[in-house]
Amino acid sequence: MTIRNNAAIIYSEESRQAFIADARKRGQIYRFRGSSGVLHWLRGDVAYLAVNGVASLLRRFGVKFDILTEDKCSVEVLNDYHTIFVPNACRLLEQTSAALEKWLEGDVELVVSGSTNLPERLLGIRGNGQYTPRAFCGIKWLPSLRFNPQHEDYVFSPPGYRIPIISSEEGTLTLGKLVEYQDVEETENRVCLNGDAIVIGEKTIYFAFPLFDYVGGILQGHICIEPLRKFLEDEGNFYVDRLAWYVKQILFHYGCQRLWQVQLKPWGEYDNVLVLRHDTDESADPSYLEYESANETPATYAILPDRNREFYLSQVAACNFLEASYHYTTVTFRPWSRKARLAKKAITGQGLAKQAKRSKEKFGIYSNTLHRHAVYFCYPETIEAVHYLYENMPEIIGMGTMFRFTNMKYSGDESLDESYTVNHPDVSVPFWFPFKMVVSSVQEHKLLRGWDIGQFIEPAPQISDMVFNNSALLPNGVYMLGFHPAHARRDTFNPGGNYEWFLYSIDKARKHGWWITNYKRVCQRLNDWEALTFNIVDDGSIVLYNPTTREILDLVISRGDKIISVVSDNGEVNFKDTYIQIPVIKGQSTIKIRYEYFSKGQE
Repeated sequence: MTIRNNAAIIYSEESRQAFIADARKRGQIYRFRGSSGVLHWLRGDVAYLAVNGVASLLRRFGVKFDILTEDKCSVEVLNDYHTIFVPNACRLLEQTSAALEKWLEGDVELVVSGSTNLPERLLGIRGNGQYTPRAFCGIKWLPSLRFNPQHEDYVFSPPGYRIPIISSEEGTLTLGKLVEYQDVEETENRVCLNGDAIVIGEKTIYFAFPLFDYVGGILQGHICIEPLRKFLEDEGNFYVDRLAWYVKQILFHYGCQRLWQVQLKPWGEYDNVLVLRHDTDESADPSYLEYESANETPATYAILPDRNREFYLSQVAACNFLEASYHYTTVTFRPWSRKARLAKKAITGQGLAKQAKRSKEKFGIYSNTLHRHAVYFCYPETIEAVHYLYENMPEIIGMGTMFRFTNMKYSGDESLDESYTVNHPDVSVPFWFPFKMVVSSVQEHKLLRGWDIGQFIEPAPQISDMVFNNSALLPNGVYMLGFHPAHARRDTFNPGGNYEWFLYSIDKARKHGWWITNYKRVCQRLNDWEALTFNIVDDGSIVLYNPTTREILDLVISRGDKIISVVSDNGEVNFKDTYIQIPVIKGQSTIKIRYEYFSKGQE
């Protein structure tokens, strides 16, 4: 018997081919030389990043899922799922559409976004054409909401991404109207698009705008959100998390509660994670090392191959809770000055993999994660280079690339109005959970194997406070905070140095009961979490299946605000509301667990 997760996302190759044809027609292709030849990258809304957008949000929610290609979308397979997402699939095969219609006869929920060729009657909508906005678009909420929105309206869709203009049919519920912001800095300067934004049917939720493409585009620098910074203010550093909060509220209150019925928690009994990152950067100040060693506080050290390399390697090796990683460069210096310039060959094509291999072979920096040094990020060349690195260096499982940067988009051609800089203290990707990126070219649509993450650099206490406030809104987060040893005692950011800021963040994390760990451990835990299949079956049981050959441990099953555990790694187990973690799940083994519901206050 094939064991599957309870939720699925449908990936449509036919839709991707339709987007490629459209890209050729509209000139939305960027050509560059990558690691193995010339690639043709898809630009704008034809890049089909929606599947990765949904996947990233579901991981943020702690929801397990499968990704189905259309050749797998038979009625028999679909019947194993209670929730299916179809993001921006403009040309589903007829048999897929028919299978979904048959599947909808069951006790299920279908979530659709953006362009779709599903029958309008299935979604309870009537199409009224298509619109390409010149500015950011959002939702003006209607009184029909079953939750309290954080804002009167909010930005949910980018400029240039086509939006189906639809109206809801009788028997459905409309949650909001689409608006276009003529100037995002002036919230009153908006125009109604005469289209419904979100339509709720009996078993369907339809986001008319390309929400999931938007999320997928922000995550990898495909979409620039810098024009929103003044509008969003401090919330700009948590913007995608706030979008995720809205998505969760809509799904939970309008039919998809089963996604959160019982969950497999990646962080064990912890709700959030703090990762401390130290970029060594020409400094041997031991302040952070001494504290972490004395207090057994895990951290990740991104080590440059400079004169301090041996010092850090020896110090980190003495503590098994500290991680040594390679601090890969994005800059070079002219011989006659210390002025840095973009070292494009070092981070594109095969250059990044060569850097990583050299760090190991010449400098002895044996690492499982890599972290960017200096400000440059080349889109899309660096993503393709990371893909080549993952394909050729299986020991690398994650990177810290997508924080504050200067994004040199499409060769940094400023005439295209594409390149942009994200300045301190802002983050480039305001999403507080590790995510994966996508190679999106005419030749290939490929999800990268490893993880990436953003970080706050030298966060002052007010930044840390915002981090913990955000975690209360949306738990299950992973927050990387970067403190350079060079600034621990210097006045660069704070009189007397940033050591007190470092202590403040750790103290807050401990008071809130967070898991403090290094980045390598986070990536390993996520790989374990993703590998397991977690299925709630009709007889009120949970089936956990480990298809790998390795042992997986330290995960927890939770129900609501209660943590419930397996007490044996063999056979059927009864449990209620204990706080013990799941024991080892052996390679290529299955655990079946019975669970019971109990009402509030019942023990």
